[in-house]
Amino acid sequence: MSASARQLEGSPPVVARILRDDDEAIAVAHEVAEVLRAGASRRDRQRQLPWQELELLSSSGLYGATVPKAFGGAEIKAVTVAEVFRILSAADSSVGQIPQNHVAFVESIREGTPEQQAFYFGRFLAGERIGNALTEGNSKTGLANLATRLVATQGGYLLNGAKAYCTGALFAHWIPIFCRDEADVLRMAYVRRDSRGLTINDDWSSMGQRTTASGTIEIENVFVTERELITPFKDERPRVGSAWGQIPHAAIDLGIAEEAFRDALDYIRTRARPWHGSGLARLADEPLVIQRVGELQHALDAARLFLRRGAELVDVARASTTADTTLAAAFGVAQARIATDHVALRVTNELFELCGTKSTFSELNLDRHWRNARTHTLHDPVRWKTQFLGNYVLNGVRPPKNALI
Repeated sequence: MSASARQLEGSPPVVARILRDDDEAIAVAHEVAEVLRAGASRRDRQRQLPWQELELLSSSGLYGATVPKAFGGAEIKAVTVAEVFRILSAADSSVGQIPQNHVAFVESIREGTPEQQAFYFGRFLAGERIGNALTEGNSKTGLANLATRLVATQGGYLLNGAKAYCTGALFAHWIPIFCRDEADVLRMAYVRRDSRGLTINDDWSSMGQRTTASGTIEIENVFVTERELITPFKDERPRVGSAWGQIPHAAIDLGIAEEAFRDALDYIRTRARPWHGSGLARLADEPLVIQRVGELQHALDAARLFLRRGAELVDVARASTTADTTLAAAFGVAQARIATDHVALRVTNELFELCGTKSTFSELNLDRHWRNARTHTLHDPVRWKTQFLGNYVLNGVRPPKNALI
């Protein structure tokens, strides 16, 4: 375990605000975003991990915002989840990405026993954070061939394996580790991040999303009991989990695009020089620039509408979960992912074409928007989302069960 990872151990319990409803969650997200924005460029340039910023998020109550009302939470809607992640990610897309796994995995507790639900929902409402230990760096096909294994021992189980792309694990209180038991059944082990035998490596070295701490985890004889184990997908009933977990990703990309666009507009208005052959005193008066800005605004607004529609379909599916409503939600969110992926890459790239050579200077760090968009949009390929959509529309072929679309 790295020295920075040890900062979480022995720290005082989080004292979290209890959010009451969706409107309060959005208002708090705006408050937090102003704090995040002030240091976002510096943290990116210096790869300064956002320890204090994550504590702020916890204390704000946002980490408990999706806890069910029956357990004291606000149980905010998918539409609100999208808005919260868009707001946070515009301010700092790395900090905005870190809670994505938390929001996705809070839902997994619904699959647990009543005792597990009472315990874990209570911890999340108190501001404790979930990390991520799902993916394996050498795995060929996602969850089907996990090498991380759970073996029975006296009084419980021993867990062994290795994980990669563990976004937020370094900052987490709980890390859900996906594994397979001796009967090859998929399990989730909710492990305290300071458990003996668990090593969290701060070795994330991507060009973008630099401070998400999406590094690796080593798992050596970590002891767990039945209380920490949840069996996901234990029956064939339809679920909204995949679409729910994808909403923040679309919102992250949109937030990156919106912040890049704001920075571009500010630069064009206040710093950029017009092309010498235009005969104009300001770049903001150049007709070709005005045209391009209008096109980008149109693309941003369209992506925002796709995100809203996808989230609304998820809310419909959560209220009435059937095979048809969950499929509609999956495709709605998939289209949001496609739209926000495209607009994030477009805006963050065209920013430089509009603003000119000086906008590439390192002291401005405007390239962080492109680096972050290019990195985050690689999370899972939108080409397959488009493929699934087209095959369903043309041939009526539904996506494979639990496909990440």
